[in-house]
Amino acid sequence: GAGELAGYESAVLGESAAAVCAAAGRLAAALGHLRSLQPVLYGHARTALSGLLAEAHRELARRGVVGFQALLRDARNLLCSHEGIAARLRSEMRQLLVDEFQDTDPAQCDLLRVLALDGEVRPGLFLVGDPKQSIYGWREADLESYERFVRGLESTGRTRQRLSVSFRSAPPILEEVERRLAPVMVEDPGVQPPFQPLVPCVEKERAEGFRVGPWAPIEYWVCWDAVPGGDGKTPRTINAVGEEIEADWLARDLRALHDSSGVAWSEVGVLLRSFGNVETVLRALREAGVPYAVERDRSYYRRREVIEAAALVQTILDPGDHLALVTWL
Repeated sequence: GAGELAGYESAVLGESAAAVCAAAGRLAAALGHLRSLQPVLYGHARTALSGLLAEAHRELARRGVVGFQALLRDARNLLCSHEGIAARLRSEMRQLLVDEFQDTDPAQCDLLRVLALDGEVRPGLFLVGDPKQSIYGWREADLESYERFVRGLESTGRTRQRLSVSFRSAPPILEEVERRLAPVMVEDPGVQPPFQPLVPCVEKERAEGFRVGPWAPIEYWVCWDAVPGGDGKTPRTINAVGEEIEADWLARDLRALHDSSGVAWSEVGVLLRSFGNVETVLRALREAGVPYAVERDRSYYRRREVIEAAALVQTILDPGDHLALVTWL
């Protein structure tokens, strides 16, 4: 079966059986990807687009325009092929600090290696990064390059210090995060770093978290439509309906929190998973009489008074803008 070895194979491989199974699984995934490729179509596309790409590069060179990736590539190639230039740059640096190191790509790692690790005279290197925040794979960020670079530093005697103290959350929140995530955040080199538990800072180590009335530091809400359909079965709740249910109960909860427990509105903050459903939440808050202030409220510029004010300013700046004039009138 998939991921399994026969009895004879397991006996022959012995303790290496698990490693062989894991390697075979990775190979099978790679072969599956290769089978999905269509090299003939790729060749046709390359023939059709190579001329256009070459023309674009010539035009960019003529205009003296260089993109971000080209800047990285050319700088890396220059420093890797001209030791004199690299040495001069190293001599001009005393300390090199790299923040958000988990977002580096292979070319950036090569640049760092030339500037901070090669040569006899080089700057001190200080890296700050969290591999669990590596989310920029779409722009060439590579967690495997990050791990390889850090392992290389450790192999030459550099030290790694782990920042594991949380200055934000009380122990109940940190404990629940560990209970939920530690079992599922399994280390996969180059893909998923291991789970690292957080501990509260001294000021929060005895904090109980928010507790008032029936409200606890950690609550889970399941927002689904429990009304059964014509066949007696509960239909699947679509996202839009679930968001409305969640917003309505959030507004009721905040209203009760304020009215029955005396929690001031200024003590309440609501964090959204995304800004896409902010209007749904604001509608529920308005209907429940819950005052709010919104950061990055995109609906602000769609309000009538804002549109009219902008139209008036545009009319003054450009009396010939008839659309702005009509809008104001």
